[in-house]
Amino acid sequence: MQPRERAERPAKSSGSSVETPPVPSASPTLLAAVKESQGGPRPKRRFEISIYLAWCKRCGICGAFCPTKALVNDALGQPSVANESKCIGCLQCMHRCPDFCVEVSEKKPESGGKS
Repeated sequence: MQPRERAERPAKSSGSSVETPPVPSASPTLLAAVKESQGGPRPKRRFEISIYLAWCKRCGICGAFCPTKALVNDALGQPSVANESKCIGCLQCMHRCPDFCVEVSEKKPESGGKS
């Protein structure tokens, strides 16, 4: 997609002949340099879901509010983690649970260094 060029404004007729400088457009190489200076793309955040079944009354609210279905309920309403990698960390399950039996925590990123 080509950037649009701005049309030059005519000088005001108030007697002054001040021209406004053209606005530079962002080139693809400039955008690439900015992304590189910011460290590239951020790693995907990963979350861990813990369920305290002793506190759960099996109401099914946590699974009903999970937008990615990382947390699902069986036929009796008991919650279980279907796919933890789908969790986006929205915390809807944790905030909606009336018994405080769902906990979502962010996993720490793994260090790539060798020891």
